[in-house]
Amino acid sequence: MAVQDGPTFKRYAANGVTTAFPIPFLLLEAGDLVVTLNDVPVTSGFTLTGVGSPSSTATFSVAPTGDLLFRLVVPFQRLFDYQENGDFLAETINGDFDRIWQALKEIRRDVGRALLVPPTEAEGISNLPEVSERALKLLSFDEDGNPVAVAAAEQSATGLAFELSDKNNSNKGAALIGFRGRTLPVVLDEYSINILDYIPAAEHAAIRLGTSTYDCSPAFQAVEDIQLVSRKLIIYPSGVYVIKSAITYAAGSNHIGVWAGTVIKMDGAFANGFTPKAGGPLVQNPSFRDLTFIDAQASNSGRGTTSTKRAIDLTGTYRAEVSRCKGVGVDVLVGADIGPSGVHQHTKLSKIKELEVSNVNWVCRFPPTAENRFPYGDLEIYDTLTAGSCAYGVQVEDTDGLMYRGNTMFSTGSLTCSGNYINISNSQQFEPRAPDLLTISPNCIRVKQRSGGSSSKWLTIAGVSAAVAGRPADASTTGAAAILLEKVSGFNVSVTVNDPSYECLRAENCDTGIVNIVAVNANSQNIEFPKPINTYDGVFLGNCRNVAVYGVIYGPAQRNAVFMDDSCVGCFASGVFRGGSPGGVRTPNTGSNSWQMVSDGNSALRGSGNALSSLVYSGGETTPNVFGRNDVTVVFSNSSPTAVTDLSGSLQYAKITVLLQDNSTTLRSHLNGGNFVFKIAADNTNNVVGVNKGFTFVRGFQSNRWVEV
Repeated sequence: MAVQDGPTFKRYAANGVTTAFPIPFLLLEAGDLVVTLNDVPVTSGFTLTGVGSPSSTATFSVAPTGDLLFRLVVPFQRLFDYQENGDFLAETINGDFDRIWQALKEIRRDVGRALLVPPTEAEGISNLPEVSERALKLLSFDEDGNPVAVAAAEQSATGLAFELSDKNNSNKGAALIGFRGRTLPVVLDEYSINILDYIPAAEHAAIRLGTSTYDCSPAFQAVEDIQLVSRKLIIYPSGVYVIKSAITYAAGSNHIGVWAGTVIKMDGAFANGFTPKAGGPLVQNPSFRDLTFIDAQASNSGRGTTSTKRAIDLTGTYRAEVSRCKGVGVDVLVGADIGPSGVHQHTKLSKIKELEVSNVNWVCRFPPTAENRFPYGDLEIYDTLTAGSCAYGVQVEDTDGLMYRGNTMFSTGSLTCSGNYINISNSQQFEPRAPDLLTISPNCIRVKQRSGGSSSKWLTIAGVSAAVAGRPADASTTGAAAILLEKVSGFNVSVTVNDPSYECLRAENCDTGIVNIVAVNANSQNIEFPKPINTYDGVFLGNCRNVAVYGVIYGPAQRNAVFMDDSCVGCFASGVFRGGSPGGVRTPNTGSNSWQMVSDGNSALRGSGNALSSLVYSGGETTPNVFGRNDVTVVFSNSSPTAVTDLSGSLQYAKITVLLQDNSTTLRSHLNGGNFVFKIAADNTNNVVGVNKGFTFVRGFQSNRWVEV
C-alpha cells in the first residue's frame, strides 16, 4: 500500500470514561506502536484493531485517565533477503518499501524536534564542544555562529545554579550551603555515613532495584571501622545489599535503614550477619533499626527454615537496641551466646522491640548455660509480631531479669524462659506448634528451672491470653499444656486460656505462688497420645507447695478442674468449676490441702479434699455429690428455696460438716423424703444429725432449718 504523508503520533486527554481511541496513522505491525500514559509505558490492557490500514483503534479494558500518547516507532531493521533469480512479488516488495517510508516519517518527526539552522546555511555549523568543556556552562555562539561553552557570569543566578549542581568539585555543590556557621557537608558528616558512598557508583542502580550481586561486605566493614573513631550513624538507603562475610561492629555502632526498603541478603558460609567486636569490654550502645535480613542460601522447611544463620548477634553487649527489624528465612533474627565461663550478665540491658518474622526458626534466642550462672540480664522484648510462620518462637533462659510485654505471637507463639525476675504481660500467645510430627508441640508459655538445677524465681504473668497450645498435625501427635511451670518459686500468674491440647496450666515442683485463671476446654482436641481422653485436667499441680488456684475452669473433656497429686502440700483451689469426669477438685488425703467450689447451677459438682476443705453450692442443687476424703465441709449459700435430700457419695467418708450460710436451703429428713436423720445434742447447744451414710455430724445455725418447713 502507498504510504501517505501524515502524522506519526496522536495525543489524547483521557477522561476515565472513553475506552476507544482512533490512531490516525498507518501501523504495519502492532509492534510499531508505543503507548504511554502520563509518561509511563503501557504494554497491556488494550487491544488493537485495524492494523495494516491507514488508521486503527486502541480499545482499553479500563478507561484510562491522563495524558495518553500514541507514537509510531519502527524498528530500524530489514526483514527480507531477496535471492538472485528468486521470486520478486509485489506484496513482498511493497511491504519492504512501506517500512522504509514509515521509518523515514519517524526520522522526520524526530528531526523536527531538534534545533536547526536555516535552510540557507547549507554548510551547517560545527559540533557541540566535548562534555568536559561544556559541563556546567552556558551554550553560546562565536562570531562565526558556531556553538561554544561559556561560563556563567559570576554572581549571576545561572552561575550560582551551576555551582550548586556541581557534584564533582568538593568546594561547590552542597559546600556552598551554610547551616548555623557550618557548611552542609560538614553538618551531614558530623552525624552520619551513607553506606552507598563506599560502594562503587556503578552498583547503586542495581542495589536499588534489588538485582545487584556485588559483595558489600568490604564496604560495610570499612564503614564500621570508620564509625569506631567517628561515632556516626550508618545510613543504609533503600535497596538490597549482598554480604558474603560477617560484619563486626563496635561500641556505639548505630545502623539505620528504611522500613521494608533496606534488605541485607546474607550469602555465604558465616554464622552471623552482624557480630560484636570480641576480646574487650562489653560493646556498649549498638543499635539496629529498620533493617530486613534474608538468608539467600536457605529454603522454607514448612514452619521454619533450613538456615543456620543469626542475623544480629548481641553477645557481650550492653544497652543494645534492636527495633523494627525483620527476618525472612533466617535461623535466628536476634540472639546471643552464653559468653565466657563464669561471667555473669555478659549480655545485659538489651532492648528488643517491634520485630517481625516470616519463615524463621527463632524470633529471639538466648540459650541456657550448663553452669549455675546468669549469662544474660535485664532483657526487654516487646511489641513484636510473628505474622509469618515461625518454628519455635522466643527462648530466653538463665536470665537475671526479663521484661516480655505487648507481644503478639501468631502462629507458633511459644515462649520458653528461665531465671529470676521474669515479667510476662499484655501478650497474646497463639497456636504454638511443632514444625514436624517428631517434635513435641510447644507450650504457649513454658517457664523452666534454671539449667544449673536451681528454681526460677519471682515470676509474674499478667494479662496474657494463651490459645490452642500444642495443636497437633494429627491425632497421634503429642500435645502440650498452654502454660507450663517447672520448678518455679514465688510466682503470680493471671491468664486466660482456651483450647489447649493438654492442661490449661500445669505446674510441677513449684512453690509459693498464686494462679488466677479463666480456662476453657482443656484437652479440647481429644488427644489420645500419650494418655487417654478425659485423663487431662484444667489445672494440674504436681509436687507443689503453697500454691493457690483461683478461677473459672470449664471443659467437658477434662478430668478434674483442678488436680493436686499426692505430693502437694498446703495447696488451695477455689472457683467456679464445670464439666469433666469426675470433675471438681482432687486433693491428696494428706498435706493440709484445701478447696472451695461454687456451682454454676447446671451440673452437680464433685470435689475431693482433706482438712478444712469445702464445697460451696449456690445454684440450687438438691443432690450435690461429694467425692472426697476425710474432713470435708459442704457449704450451702443458695439465693432461692432449695431442699437438699442427700449428699451423694458421702458413704465412703468419715467426717462431713455441713454449713448453711443462707436463709433458703433446708435439709430434708428421712421423714420428709430425704436421707438425713436428725437428733438434738445432749447439751442442747447444737442441732446435730445422727449417723447416716458416713456422717459424723451436721451443724446449722437455726433449729427450724433442719427440716423442711
